[in-house]
Amino acid sequence: MKFIIPKASLHKALARVQSVLERRSSMPILSHVLIEANEEIRLKATNLQVYYDIKLQGEIQEPGIVALPGRKLFNIIKESKSESFIFAKNDESTLTLTDGKTHYTIYLFDPESFPFFTYPEVKNCVSIKANTLIKCLTKSSICSAEEHDFPHLAGVFLHKGSVVGKVKFGGSDNFRLSLVEEELPELYNILPDKEIMIPTVAVDEILKFESGDYNLLFMLEGESVCIEKQDEIRLYLMVKFQPFIDYSDLYSMKIISNSTIKKASLQEALRRMSIFLEESIREVQMSFSQVGEGTLKLETSTESGRAEEVLGVVYNGGDFVIHIDPRQLLQALQIMESEYVELSFTGDRTPCIITGELDKGFVAAIMPYVEKEEE
Repeated sequence: MKFIIPKASLHKALARVQSVLERRSSMPILSHVLIEANEEIRLKATNLQVYYDIKLQGEIQEPGIVALPGRKLFNIIKESKSESFIFAKNDESTLTLTDGKTHYTIYLFDPESFPFFTYPEVKNCVSIKANTLIKCLTKSSICSAEEHDFPHLAGVFLHKGSVVGKVKFGGSDNFRLSLVEEELPELYNILPDKEIMIPTVAVDEILKFESGDYNLLFMLEGESVCIEKQDEIRLYLMVKFQPFIDYSDLYSMKIISNSTIKKASLQEALRRMSIFLEESIREVQMSFSQVGEGTLKLETSTESGRAEEVLGVVYNGGDFVIHIDPRQLLQALQIMESEYVELSFTGDRTPCIITGELDKGFVAAIMPYVEKEEE
């Protein structure tokens, strides 16, 4: 076995898969990458939840297959000044890697022990614009739960919307909710009637695709998903059939007041309020009143100090006070495209609902802090 790979192609692929290489595992093969040099050169890596299959540029002189330690190989490539690398298998146990200056002998792992993934059938394949998929996953994942807190909510949920052709993406940690509804008739047609969850570890890998006006192939079969970019990168994922939270009440709540605020001004003010926040105190008091067109007073107080600031807003409703975690609100604002955002309220103990004119199909809801009533 012998092949030559340019540094740029190999470095990019190895950098991409570092996040899925296991550091400590009962399966040592999961810390390795598989390089197959047959009709083309492909690099594979997996942690059993995510499986990468990446096409590499290069020249095959003798075909073959090897399993190499992924992080060690990445560091070798990263530190080299050379433009290309020669891989030559000596025997079943060693491989020589050289960049023309430094020669490495690498001990091989049995490639037969590397896990394989079944490629979904073409009939379950649809084409999705990369920027659309990335937008939907980015906006819906901001409220996903952490694995150690609520494993059944640690991901993004996909399900058919109430209108034929529309797909809903959702994320929640039981205290927050983010929803995106997008017109995706092809995806709608291959989705099952029940909800599926793409785990956070898989969502993070999908978001590594560059956002742009190009197509990604999306294949779904059983609990397996494959996302492919122009035969260059194939990303296989394991999804779960998992029910999402019931958020139907969100759309039936009666709005008692709402405010339109310039997003940048609110973000800047919330960051200034956050300076005094401590781990035990994570709330900012937001007081709305209809003075002039409207005002919003932000206040926070901790043992180390206090801060307050007044913003001019457009406000409809009576005097209203709510306590919100500014970091959660900032997360929602950060991924929104609208210049002005609307905060709607159904009460001081019910969610603050966040929408924006340019963020079609997107809604976020954040539960406020509620002080415990005295016994």
